[in-house]
Amino acid sequence: MLPTLSPTELQLLENQAFFHTKASANDKIQLLLSEVKNQLLETIGKHAIAWPDGVDVVHGKLTRGENYLLRPWMVLDFPKLLDHDSIFAFRTLHWWGNGFSCTLQLHGHALEQCRGALIQNTLDLTGRGFYSCVNTNPWEHHDGIDNYRSVESFGDGALQQHFRERMFIKLMRKLPVERYLELPTFAESSLLQVLKATGCLKS
Repeated sequence: MLPTLSPTELQLLENQAFFHTKASANDKIQLLLSEVKNQLLETIGKHAIAWPDGVDVVHGKLTRGENYLLRPWMVLDFPKLLDHDSIFAFRTLHWWGNGFSCTLQLHGHALEQCRGALIQNTLDLTGRGFYSCVNTNPWEHHDGIDNYRSVESFGDGALQQHFRERMFIKLMRKLPVERYLELPTFAESSLLQVLKATGCLKS
């Protein structure tokens, strides 16, 4: 039996301009993420920061794909440490249809270095738009309720217990796509806030 295309699908298949527009938008998102890196580099140079061993604070990495939950994505990992036994990655993500997000991901040795400070500094995360991952899979990035909860929703003492028990920790803030021009300063403030909460920011 032959498949039947919907009118919307037919219209899209006939739309030659779509992919040109998509390519142009992706090029601009890549430039925007480059500006994010430049802003973070400048900010890092102004502060005394106790990074976990092995964190790359010079180069970073930009990656992109076409099919996270059927939608394209692009992510800047900077600063980053993505080893098997230690992860400290600040990830600035654009995901089509879902705006931007900035996430600190911690695992292994880097997490153990930061865990105690996170437990003590939960107030530094409150009221600033942070969400904490509640999933058991560290590589899911959507903001659904099965993946993230706002830090305020945990209640007194529960966020500290959450940080004590997790095998990995991900702290995320979101920025709507229409506010894209704010992304470099949004990423900067997000990084400084998580560095303070993890005890890495000294001055």
